[in-house]
Amino acid sequence: MEYIDYVNQASKLISPLTAIFLGALPVLAILFVVLRTQSYHIPLTLLWRIVGGKKEINDKLLADFLDERNAIMKFRTLTGLKIRTKQEMLTLIQWAAKHNEDIDDVKRCGHYFKLSEPGNITSPNRLGSIALLLAVLVLGILTASGVASTGIDDGLYATTESKTWFFASSQKTITGLWGKNKISESDCAKASLPATGFSPDDAQIFCKFFKQTNYPKAISDTVSKQRMLLLFLSAYTGFFLFLTVQPLRRCVSAKEMIRRQKALQAKQEERGQLTTEPLPAAAEMTAPSPASHKQADPVASE
Repeated sequence: MEYIDYVNQASKLISPLTAIFLGALPVLAILFVVLRTQSYHIPLTLLWRIVGGKKEINDKLLADFLDERNAIMKFRTLTGLKIRTKQEMLTLIQWAAKHNEDIDDVKRCGHYFKLSEPGNITSPNRLGSIALLLAVLVLGILTASGVASTGIDDGLYATTESKTWFFASSQKTITGLWGKNKISESDCAKASLPATGFSPDDAQIFCKFFKQTNYPKAISDTVSKQRMLLLFLSAYTGFFLFLTVQPLRRCVSAKEMIRRQKALQAKQEERGQLTTEPLPAAAEMTAPSPASHKQADPVASE
């Protein structure tokens, strides 16, 4: 029965959330299309079909214009490329097919690839690329460290006077920030406090801390707050990590495309030389030597 009650409570909670999500889904879809195409053409077209119906347009000029706009918006939605005109779209498709490139590779290059002039690829700045790589490494380490630190079960504290940072565990053990110093409740129970690495004043404070009745709850509350803070900081640095990875990906994609196009151009030039240059062996066979002329002309030899 407890399991059934749990399922019923969960369903009561999920049902309103599902209704809200389903209601917001069309709005989110329209917002995605608008951001993807940078235009309100598609939602306004749907609105016009609801209001005016699906009647065909008799004016050929207007119909051709709308068909062209629909094609451009469909291309923008599917590829994410902000093509302005139909001619730009056709030129880009032809260039990609001729140069053995994929439209997704063009998209990954970002602003380094000039859509109005396919093949005009700006080479990323070397120092800028190195700076982005270092930023990604630093943010990645910070994000990973924050996520990994959420698994720590000890509370992090600092003494008021000496500003000594330490970890306190639920087993009533206190460890220094770098793990060198350590004191436990059993040490405090001894007649003479052994060397713990902490100052005598800090050691007395820790022993009083162990005797508090709410010690386990205090540690548990501190650990919960730490985890929430670490998750927030990890999400914060992770957001900037995502923002930094995007331009780095564009740099890498642009450099890779430039490298591929140079290799393709070198192959084409090599093939062109093979087809235009005469073979040396054929040239020797077709060009008779002067000595052979003299032997073949008996009148001249007399």
